[in-house]
Amino acid sequence: MRGLSRDSVNQLSIKSKLILMLLLVSGFSTLFSAALGYRSGQINLTERVSQQLTSVRASKAYQIESYFRTIQNHTQTLSEDLSIIAAVEQFAAAYNQLASAPAAKGSAQTVETYYRSQFLPRLDKYHAGTPNLPAYLPSERATEYLQYHYIAANKNPVGKKQQLTTASDGSTYSQVHGRYHPIFRNIIAKFGYYDMFLINPQGQIVYTVFKETDYATNLFTGPYRDSNLAQLVRQVISAKEKGFTQLVDFAAYAPSYGAPSSFIAAPLYNGSRLVGVLAFQMPVNEINNVMTGNQQWQQDGLGKSGETILVGQVIDINWRAVRLLTLEQEMVVIPHKLISSEVIRNFTKPTPIHAERIRIGFSYNDPPNLARQVLKSTALETKGILLEPEPDVFTLDYDDSAVSYEVKFFIRDYGEIEQIRERFMTRVWYAAKRNNLSIPFPIRTVYNFHGPTSQQKGLAKKFSESLQAIPSYVPLNREESGVNSASAGIALQHFAAGEKVIRQGQMGNELFIIVAGHAQMSTRDERGEEIDLLPLRSGEFFGEMSLFSREPSRVTIAASNDLEVMKISAAVVNQMIDRQPSFAREIGQILEIRRLAIQETTQAHHQSLRDGA
Repeated sequence: MRGLSRDSVNQLSIKSKLILMLLLVSGFSTLFSAALGYRSGQINLTERVSQQLTSVRASKAYQIESYFRTIQNHTQTLSEDLSIIAAVEQFAAAYNQLASAPAAKGSAQTVETYYRSQFLPRLDKYHAGTPNLPAYLPSERATEYLQYHYIAANKNPVGKKQQLTTASDGSTYSQVHGRYHPIFRNIIAKFGYYDMFLINPQGQIVYTVFKETDYATNLFTGPYRDSNLAQLVRQVISAKEKGFTQLVDFAAYAPSYGAPSSFIAAPLYNGSRLVGVLAFQMPVNEINNVMTGNQQWQQDGLGKSGETILVGQVIDINWRAVRLLTLEQEMVVIPHKLISSEVIRNFTKPTPIHAERIRIGFSYNDPPNLARQVLKSTALETKGILLEPEPDVFTLDYDDSAVSYEVKFFIRDYGEIEQIRERFMTRVWYAAKRNNLSIPFPIRTVYNFHGPTSQQKGLAKKFSESLQAIPSYVPLNREESGVNSASAGIALQHFAAGEKVIRQGQMGNELFIIVAGHAQMSTRDERGEEIDLLPLRSGEFFGEMSLFSREPSRVTIAASNDLEVMKISAAVVNQMIDRQPSFAREIGQILEIRRLAIQETTQAHHQSLRDGA
């Protein structure tokens, strides 16, 4: 056959052979072009789908971030509402009265029947094993009392127990419940939360809207002490910060029959006293609506069943991915190839603690050990930076214009990173000024010395202007050169709002006079609670108590806003008294007035605590 075929070809004319060759070349060219077109189309389609998915991912991330930011702001605002603060105090006081209240006949049996017939069968559907009844039954008398009247004996069906405004037991608790419950129920309905909690500092849930089996239980010692809500409440209480809000990730929550639940919480303070915690259970349906486009996947260009998968600080829904824990205490999440080829970091798991690094440069003339000490102390004083793990400072590099240092510190809430960085960087400037550290411009500087530098002249002028703001009874020689005065034990210092000039318990050997700004004098009582004593304004001085008594300071002085003070050493103060003895009498009179004011304020504070108890 092969010989015949070859013979047949040989018998063709030259014209036929040329036509055959052209047909073969044309056929191969067509196939090659088709292959290139297919490949090009595949690449273009893949890029288009990738861009679409990236766009959807960015859009969903923005929606979720905006949604949670709104909830966070709402929670923080409500935590400062005086009616919420009054409510948790009244609920807590009324709850304590129920410890000795007589129980209704058969209440214990009714509560147990409710758990057997209503709670456990629903929980069993989502529970890996068989739920143990005694582990969930209330053990405290007040808990059993409230669960009987507001859950077990509540005639409204499961899921609608919140419709009962007040029980008919006539207790003080029910009076408080009738006053606040319609308001809080309305908040839940309007803002779409699943539930609302008021919790006292001992972890006792003294009120909920929805009335599930966590109602009236203790999150520290009760059946739900290992839940994510209990973990969140511990974090909020231990933060010891006003305005602090924290959100915990989704986890199975037994009172909601094992459904994935997330919570957000904020502390409630009455003055400087912690009175409770406000918490909300997050609405899963609202989050799912954002992630699934209200089930309109096809309109979002994700096919008939395409669902957006979100991984981040808060949500981890329908996720199948690889997770890695880095040395920075971050979990690196490798997402599904369909979503993205990028790496997404989770800043809340397995711990919300996160390491942050900031690079700062100081002059070559500044000793590195001093620079490192100033940076570390500034980090320790900055709100939001954790004391443990302790911040650390590294001498990093010798750059063109500065010696570079890296500050490594840890934070608990990554959502606050911008505010924490801003507070830290602002305080570094003030700390550098106080310690005569120079933050150079990012240029090469050529120095030509011909007498006093412009910086020295500027300091002298600033010092002379500051002397004019000092009260006339302070015997300073206003004709002396500012630079000479500064070098002789008098210096100008700047403090940012919130920074402490003097600390309670610290020895002091200087007198401070306020040149500009305001400060606040405060003290801590034996319970560790801070008591505001006196505001201090321009022209007033402080530090005299420790300076003249040679004892640790009994008060703390903190800047209320940008504060400029003149620091005068003990030696200069003695010279001033020698020059003008009446200055000692002025100091003595002010010292006595302040001692009386401190005594009266402290006594009034202790009396208010006794009255509150």
